Amino acid sequence: MVPAIAPALAGGGGLLAGALVAWSLGRPLANAYYRAVLAMLAIFGTALIGALTVPVHVLTGRPGLAGLGALCVIAVGLARRIFLGGTPEE
Repeated sequence: MVPAIAPALAGGGGLLAGALVAWSLGRPLANAYYRAVLAMLAIFGTALIGALTVPVHVLTGRPGLAGLGALCVIAVGLARRIFLGGTPEE
């Protein structure tokens, strides 16, 4: 049986992971304020995607969650190409 605190810990961990990824991707920004703003936007985006997973799971189940995950991976790849100007191999 899963403890009642587990979903809250998972959600908090996801938000923290989103902020840390944004903070590390914002390393080229010299100003810590701009990096913090980027991290806060990432927290909001993570919360939004987290909120979308509930209706997707209810309506489509695991295949829908897999599709949402694939969509997120594609969006990250496109954002990296658009905003960072290339692929990771370059």
